Amino acid sequence: MAAVAIEKSGSSGPDEFPMRSTMTIPTHLDETPWLEFEQATVLALCESVEKELNKLMDKASAKQVHDTRVALRRWFSVWWVLKQDHWQSKKFKRQAITRLRRLLRTLGSLRDWDVNIALGEELGCSKEILKSWDRERDVARDTVKKTIKSLNPGSLMRRVRKYLKRRPARLKAKLPETAEPMESAYNHIDGFILAQEETVRELEMRAHTPEELHELRLGVKRWRYLLTEFFGLTNLQLVRTQQILGKLHDLDRIKDLLAYNCPDEVGTKLEAQRRQLLQDFSLIRESLPYGLRPLLVSVAPAASSGASGPD
Repeated sequence: MAAVAIEKSGSSGPDEFPMRSTMTIPTHLDETPWLEFEQATVLALCESVEKELNKLMDKASAKQVHDTRVALRRWFSVWWVLKQDHWQSKKFKRQAITRLRRLLRTLGSLRDWDVNIALGEELGCSKEILKSWDRERDVARDTVKKTIKSLNPGSLMRRVRKYLKRRPARLKAKLPETAEPMESAYNHIDGFILAQEETVRELEMRAHTPEELHELRLGVKRWRYLLTEFFGLTNLQLVRTQQILGKLHDLDRIKDLLAYNCPDEVGTKLEAQRRQLLQDFSLIRESLPYGLRPLLVSVAPAASSGASGPD
């Protein structure tokens, strides 16, 4: 891959050489084969997942539920790419992927009740409603405790790492002749990020209903995590977009829960928050950072344009 993307010349002072700014792709992305890079990325995430699962075993607090869900979401965003690259066998799906997804779903249910209660208190819901939601949260917490106990995180993650360390050898043997196992990580991963960008672009263009906005939020989240985990990029606009759409989804869920039993003052506060969030989102939805990629910038003296060659 050509390293130079942009060149700019200028002068830093009258008595100094002109300076040339060169933007290049980071070496570790440009020179590392994609299969090796994918393996290193997902193995690193395994450490984070196991750490959070072990903490969850001790205490299923609201913060720990949140942290565990984030670790799993990041892992599954990366797995979305690896699955398309044939890392997932039927046996591995049954023994690991399905079990981790089940845990993620139960954690999602518990997190929803935690947020429901916090938002309900903020909006002024009655004590009776909050008590009923608290009972639902207790049920969800018991389900999480049972699920994480049956998962046996230490044993499961050891098997996952063992599988991930062995899988590349089989993939190399099965790759079709037209495949390029030595293609750079940047070239290979970039195709998946481009695809996710296009998905988000299409979702944004038609996202208006609560369901469509929720789908867009999930698309933005995957896009954000792919950029972070593979390319080491964090973008505040994507973070803000995800926060706004997440709060909207939480409010819409509360609205559905209250249904026809929503006091006027609660409904008024809820709708006011929704309008503000929709207004905030309207200011950023059409300027999402499509094409964001990692680049290194180096500055070096430019070649002298007046230098003479040999006679």
